[in-house]
Amino acid sequence: MARATLIEPARYRVMPWRNGQGSTAEIAIEPGEAGRFRWRLSLADVAQSGPFSDFAGYERIIALASGAGMRLEIAGRAPAILDTGSEPYAFPGEATAQCTLLAGPVRDLNLIYDRAACRGTLAALRFAGAPLRPTLATSIALLHAAQGALEVEVASGERLVLPEGATLRIDEPEGAPTVRGAAGARAFLALVSARDATS
Repeated sequence: MARATLIEPARYRVMPWRNGQGSTAEIAIEPGEAGRFRWRLSLADVAQSGPFSDFAGYERIIALASGAGMRLEIAGRAPAILDTGSEPYAFPGEATAQCTLLAGPVRDLNLIYDRAACRGTLAALRFAGAPLRPTLATSIALLHAAQGALEVEVASGERLVLPEGATLRIDEPEGAPTVRGAAGARAFLALVSARDATS
């Protein structure tokens, strides 16, 4: 049965980056074994250009939540520019990654998951006045309101208001929710599910 939980920003757990060069607000996490987590959704405040932390064994998907943008350089790839109009960008957690801020601090949303245990996706949702009905073919869905408040109607008919900056977690989602936002509103939808032992 689907369970919807509103996570207010005041409940996010703030912690330093692994490399000590910034801070992260942890939105939700699923612990794993031997001190590792299975997946984590978080917001990182990037105040200066510099390297990203190493997350060997994980996949990372990053999206810009606010700020002018950054130039992201991943070892073995062409540089990429990320701004609030960009699609989320995926790369291996162990890859050497360096960011250069384009015009001041930014905040980015990160989905990081253990590639041996999980599958994950992160999608940008942009509103032009009409409601959206994203498909939730997953075990856990996390909807983050990046710009503007949202109204979410889940399959059971329950309606929830999602303030800007808050996140709605839906465990074992059923059907497609209806998500409404004012024109110009932006959100991100993270989907996480366990990887089958045979895959």
